Amino acid sequence: MVRRIPSYYCHISRNPKECALHLWDSGWELEDLYLALGVSSRSCFCRRQTLEEDGSVNRPP
Repeated sequence: MVRRIPSYYCHISRNPKECALHLWDSGWELEDLYLALGVSSRSCFCRRQTLEEDGSVNRPP
């Protein structure tokens, strides 16, 4: 089931992985994130860990 994004989510991310984490925090299922954005559940877990460690969803160079 794909959920509609409420209107108060007006920020449009340039990074689909950042967007996926935000939607995951908002209650989206991992399968729905994959179908909507093409971001896998493994990627979500990895990016969550990177965000907690580095403060960004992108790994430092």
